[in-house]
Amino acid sequence: MPQHPTNSGPPPLVSPDGTIRIGIEPIEWANSHWVNAPCLTDLIRNRVVFDLRGTDCDAVVRFPAADVANLSFRRYRTRQTFDLTVNAGQNRFDFVPGHDVAMSSQSGPLADLAPLLASLVSWEPMKEPTSANRPAPVAWKALFGIAILAAVMIAGVGYIAYLHDPEPHVRLTPMPAPVTANRP
Repeated sequence: MPQHPTNSGPPPLVSPDGTIRIGIEPIEWANSHWVNAPCLTDLIRNRVVFDLRGTDCDAVVRFPAADVANLSFRRYRTRQTFDLTVNAGQNRFDFVPGHDVAMSSQSGPLADLAPLLASLVSWEPMKEPTSANRPAPVAWKALFGIAILAAVMIAGVGYIAYLHDPEPHVRLTPMPAPVTANRP
């Protein structure tokens, strides 16, 4: 289960002209793996445009213009990426998917943004995978196979060295047996 920090998180980011507020919720999805999930509010119309808190969407926020917010997203679990530009003054958005997202670029009014994100991101908070649905750790399997192969090769080289060990050129003189004194 993701871990929420004990404090309320960083203060919300506000566009230079005060038309967009983006609240960031830092969530620890794994040991020291933090995701900054955003919630964007259009302050002109006083409505939440989207709320991705509790999801695995990590966002980097920039304000390139007074009433424009640019968010670069990366999904923690799926590694999908996409960019979103929200223009509160014009009540529009531009969505540009990354190469790993099977969607085309889209633009439209802010009211159409929530359904678009819902089709891409699960609105339910993601749960930590359990052992039943966690994929097999391929890296550990490969490491285990390499370790076994290395042990077999070391044993094989040792056996070959034992078989081909040459006789010593100098014969060693055997040690005499220890003398024990007879006691009367």
